[in-house]
Amino acid sequence: MAKIIKLGVKSASEYYFENDKIMNEDGRGDNLQITGTLAKDLGLKEGAKLEQEQMRNLLKGFSADGEEQYIDRLKHSSTGKENAAYDIVFSAPKSVSMLSLTVDSMLQNAHNEAVAEVLTYINDKYAKTNGYDKEGNRTLNKGSGLLIATAKHSIARDEIKGVEDPHLHTHSLVFNITKDARDGKFKALAVNDMLRDANKFQEMYRSALALKVKELGYQIEKHSSQSSAWDIAGIDRENVLHFSQRHNKIVENATILQEQEHVQHKGKKDKSDLTKTELLESWNKQQSENFGMSFNELKEHCLNNVEKTQNHYENPKQVLESAMQALTQNEAVIKEEDVLKLSRKLSIGEFSDKQLSEELSHVKKTGQENSQDIKLLGVDEKGNKLFTTKAMHDTERDNMRMIKNQYDIKPVMQNKDATRAIKAFNDKQSWNMSKGQTEAVNAMLTNDKQFLIINGDPGVGKTTLMAAFADATSNRKDLEVKILAPTGKAAKEASEASGLQASTIDSFLLQKRSMDDKQKVYIVDESSMLDAQKANALLKIARKEHAQIVFVGDQKQLKSIGSGDFFSQIQGHVKSVDITEANRFKTDLQKEVAKLANSKQLDKVVDLLDAHKKVIEIDSKSS
Repeated sequence: MAKIIKLGVKSASEYYFENDKIMNEDGRGDNLQITGTLAKDLGLKEGAKLEQEQMRNLLKGFSADGEEQYIDRLKHSSTGKENAAYDIVFSAPKSVSMLSLTVDSMLQNAHNEAVAEVLTYINDKYAKTNGYDKEGNRTLNKGSGLLIATAKHSIARDEIKGVEDPHLHTHSLVFNITKDARDGKFKALAVNDMLRDANKFQEMYRSALALKVKELGYQIEKHSSQSSAWDIAGIDRENVLHFSQRHNKIVENATILQEQEHVQHKGKKDKSDLTKTELLESWNKQQSENFGMSFNELKEHCLNNVEKTQNHYENPKQVLESAMQALTQNEAVIKEEDVLKLSRKLSIGEFSDKQLSEELSHVKKTGQENSQDIKLLGVDEKGNKLFTTKAMHDTERDNMRMIKNQYDIKPVMQNKDATRAIKAFNDKQSWNMSKGQTEAVNAMLTNDKQFLIINGDPGVGKTTLMAAFADATSNRKDLEVKILAPTGKAAKEASEASGLQASTIDSFLLQKRSMDDKQKVYIVDESSMLDAQKANALLKIARKEHAQIVFVGDQKQLKSIGSGDFFSQIQGHVKSVDITEANRFKTDLQKEVAKLANSKQLDKVVDLLDAHKKVIEIDSKSS
């Protein structure tokens, strides 16, 4: 997982000026340059070299010459420590590092251009600062741009036989400052969005670099279909791993993320004393002795002897449609960022992020003709564009059409008969059903509409309803009742608790339909897990058979693992009964805790338990 590192003044002003064997052997910091549109506001020239004293002043919140203070770092820090800058590191694939640092400087140019493209995007989208509106509510204000210093490095510090690894990477230091577009004042950055999107920046970089590498005549191989990582085709994995000793050491010595971070920061050895010429000679010697060809020969092999791969997609539209088809297997409504994220992975080396974004920006709310066509639904409260496919939209619309146009049906029994049946069930038990349970069973028995919803929190005794319904209808030979559940385990438990027949929804949909004249009632258990496609199939069966469907579920429980949130969508369009009494819990304390937990008042749960001396503190050191 990519990570953006927060930096203080001291660490940022020293590390990035250390000499690099390839990029700045004399240690003068010639490879540190300024970019970002905020540079002009700070009196700096974009593309200019940054001297160490200038950088130290800027990190402290002053002008480059140290004469004017733009921002008080500690005043704008919530932790009492200055956050001077944020380091976003873009590392080239190892195969690119190997060839670019030895025999093909055009690959270095490709890396630089890919980094520049992503930094332009970051500059345009993430220059934000915190502010307040007229009512005193906190807002995110747009900034005039970012100040970024880039430092290109060529080696990984850990050594192979006394020699560092080739490792082309760029440190991009985003200074913690922007200019509020509203009042023109310099302020600290609001960085939550930028920190959250660290992985996205890496994916964009790899995508941009892959295109540029292919333009140079190379082919690429993805590490896996689910990853945006890749290497130049034609270089054996063993060859790549030989020059990846630092990475291998991190993986070997770290089993969890915290350990991995420790190794990354503490496991850096001092650089060797080799000169640039000696370092390149050593790399070439290792390459020839271990793999039977020089870097020049390896380059020629990759350019001339590797079969050219065909693109998987003819145009960006196909990529987006493929991404949406995959995403709508699990969700009905997809955010723009999620569409682009998967599209990048699918089309590595084929289309740029800009091409994909532009194609998606052309998607409209209407005009879709084919089932795979993407449809714009609108925007959410945070301004994120929301999309679906025409097929999914049509399915959900068809579901609502059938729900709203439900048939009138013959009730299972009349009110007076239902009342007697419920009393008879209670008499057989050592307890009476709750008011909510009684209302729910009565509705199941007397409902004269095709669909009914029973809403109930955990512990309200929803399986008891099914047992009561089964008892009331046990002598009805003209009635077929079946419980449908999302899993085999749930179906078995419901059947054992109620005495009714039960099956999974999937198996029910595959069954051959009987054409008898029996009145049919299907009870869908755990309806919150019912997706739009399966709901559509059930509704069509119900219409054909004039059957009744009772949807039993809890809106707060796990949502559908398929597409759409059918159970929530039909609320308010179908008669419903809500059961709120918790029958699973016997004591008053248990019932009150359950009630608070179901309404997500977790702080009150802890306070209530603590008041009754039910909270036990455990020393974390002893656990």
